[in-house]
Amino acid sequence: MDGGAVINISLADETGTVDALSVKLNNSQAADTDTGLDFENIESLTIAVDTTSTNNATVDMTAAEANSVTVTGGAAGALLTLGALDAVTNSVTLTGYAGEVVFSAAAATNTGGVTLNASSAAAADDYTMSNFNDTATIATTGAVDVDIDMGTGTDVLNLTVTTGFVDTGEIDGAETINLAVVAGADITIGANATGATDANGISEATTVVLTGGNELSTFTVGSGGGLAAADTISGTTLTTFNASGFSGNIDLEYAVEMPATLTVSAGALTTDVVRTTYDAGATDITLGLTGVERFVADLDTGNDGAETYTFDLASATGLTRTEFAAGTIDTTTLVIDSYTSDTTIQLGTTIANAVQEFSGSVDVNMVSSAGTSDVLNIRLQDTDDQAQSNDLDAAGIETLNIALTTDAESHTFDLAGVTPTTGSAGTINISGGVSTDGIVISAVAAGVTTIDAGSLAGTLTLSDRGSSAMTITGGSAGDSLRMENAGDVMTGNAGTDTLVIVQNAVLGGFAVDLSSATDQVTSYNGAANAAVQVGFENVNLSGITGSNGADITAQSGTTTTSVITGTPNVDNITLGTGTDNVRYVALNLTAADTINNWTTGTDNIELDSALFTVGDYNEAAAVNGGANADVTVATTALADDATIITAIRTSTDTTDTLFVFGNTADGEVQLWYDANPNVDGGEIQVGIIAGVATTGIAAAFATGDFTFVA
Repeated sequence: MDGGAVINISLADETGTVDALSVKLNNSQAADTDTGLDFENIESLTIAVDTTSTNNATVDMTAAEANSVTVTGGAAGALLTLGALDAVTNSVTLTGYAGEVVFSAAAATNTGGVTLNASSAAAADDYTMSNFNDTATIATTGAVDVDIDMGTGTDVLNLTVTTGFVDTGEIDGAETINLAVVAGADITIGANATGATDANGISEATTVVLTGGNELSTFTVGSGGGLAAADTISGTTLTTFNASGFSGNIDLEYAVEMPATLTVSAGALTTDVVRTTYDAGATDITLGLTGVERFVADLDTGNDGAETYTFDLASATGLTRTEFAAGTIDTTTLVIDSYTSDTTIQLGTTIANAVQEFSGSVDVNMVSSAGTSDVLNIRLQDTDDQAQSNDLDAAGIETLNIALTTDAESHTFDLAGVTPTTGSAGTINISGGVSTDGIVISAVAAGVTTIDAGSLAGTLTLSDRGSSAMTITGGSAGDSLRMENAGDVMTGNAGTDTLVIVQNAVLGGFAVDLSSATDQVTSYNGAANAAVQVGFENVNLSGITGSNGADITAQSGTTTTSVITGTPNVDNITLGTGTDNVRYVALNLTAADTINNWTTGTDNIELDSALFTVGDYNEAAAVNGGANADVTVATTALADDATIITAIRTSTDTTDTLFVFGNTADGEVQLWYDANPNVDGGEIQVGIIAGVATTGIAAAFATGDFTFVA
């Protein structure tokens, strides 16, 4: 029948409880078959649709008083419109139907709700359930938007998804969504350049349960760390995302400030991620995560600065890494409460497909810090590439492990606030990184006795520390390690390393032999030094105070290079057979060092470019009675100190200048320094180049023998 004709059916006996009616629908004769059914007291109606035709059909079910409706047959692409179902209909079965269906059960009066069972969803399917507690089950669905309105009851949607499924935006009113992923399928919802409402169905549910998949499966909502997501989970409706029965991994992105009411559980794989953002400082952000290994948070997205974020890990189990980014103002404070060593705190992370920095202060509070073996794990990716010093505080930490990523980033940290329990010794282990970058530690706590960077590929610079004896091991790049105690055991390790000695030398001087492979500091502050310092190519003693100097020997190999920065006092420096550099900085331009074994054209005098700002060189018979170069070499020897001072005073320069003179009375080639030659009285002899004749100055020096370094 067609043309909207209604078929009226009456049963001889309507009192039975299992009355069944079967109707065959032949839609092969017209492009749009239009009919209706009218009957009462039928428990089960089956509509068998022609399997050979893709024509559409409409069956008006408003008066079809059947408890259950089953549709079978049909062909792919054929749309069957059932319209509004009768109020008594409480079950719709479409699993045997190959076409597409539209129906509405909004008029249902059964308080138990309506049950729907359907094969995989198709593009034109449009299901409207009742306003009671409905359950809909839809079989394997791929690249199709499931269009279902579950009504206002407490409803459950069971949906099996496979590759190509990307959109929950037309799933409305489902309080619980049970998603089963086909083994091996990857599901991504809300990826960049997709629909802005694709994650709505998940956001509007109260509970999402994810099952299925296998170790190759991934379920992603949001960007997955890639380009900015088109849609993410949002709002506060969703309180439970349970993927504990999912055999793949999850990557969930929450739009703004994932609420404390949300709990997320993941399965057995160890690659699960939850991501979110924050734009206002908050206290006690509780992370209700179970089996989720990574938590990624982009803090201060408004780039306001001076905000504090506190994360409580007490409710997080299985969390192995927290990752944080935080604007570019560098004043964010991150507080981690209830910390255990199972978790690594990473500073800097990938946001929208690019590495973003975290720079500021980090305070870590242990679950319990009363023990003597507490561990804190920190991972550094981007802390603003040493643009500022970061601060890390954590009380009761005996072992601090710092791992650098292989990103081209360097880091600066004040670790004075990482303190061991009273009576315990602290250890800092540093690893990872790349040879061209590294970490500067500007301070450590007095209780730290060991710094081990033996596994560090980058550079370690220890610019300050406590004065108690320590064991310090450098990494495989060029380290700068600070010695402040005669009992320090110092190992430069691989790379070109610098030993920086800082001491108030009131008792005596120092003996440093960089050519030794067994012990390079044999005398310390006037006393024999039993502790071993070895593996250093350079030495810097400019931080020495007091009145005593040092005897310093460079490396001995013909291919070696040593950089020697002496004390502020009189030093005896013996160069080797390689290329050696004697460095002058503000602190040691104060006394006349003797430089032995000078090799013309090989050895160098290095000058601090912060002082000698022009960086030029000039060689002439005498000092010019006006302007002169930063390095001025007078090739004609002068009689004595007084004559040299008089010559310097003829200069009108007002900036730092180094002069080279031959002193006939002393029989020496000497280095003299004046911070402002235009003002008399600042002339200081700072060096003696032993072995160079006063008559051979012109041959002994050239512009390449003086370099300007930062």
